[in-house]
Amino acid sequence: MFKDFRRAPGMCVWPLNFSTVVAFLNGCDFALGGRTLDGFREWLVGRIGRESGYAWPGLVLWFIEPVGFKPYSEVPAELEPVAIETLFRLLEEFIDSQPGSS
Repeated sequence: MFKDFRRAPGMCVWPLNFSTVVAFLNGCDFALGGRTLDGFREWLVGRIGRESGYAWPGLVLWFIEPVGFKPYSEVPAELEPVAIETLFRLLEEFIDSQPGSS
């Protein structure tokens, strides 16, 4: 499901922005019993290298260039595609790192 959504997110959410992609992923995760994103937040904290009180969407924003983007501030329109691609890249890395993901 994730790979299909990544190929054409605009087919599933409108308007296509970081917030609607996050909402869709959270909804899918809920429908699947919380198994898809289980551990994603902790994995992101490990990648950042320090503890954080942010939920996973805010942590994803730490990885957006330019460095220094503040999590949970409004994503500027010009960074929406970068934020979405960063989310997809990190989620794919997370899924690939899970045992039995091959």
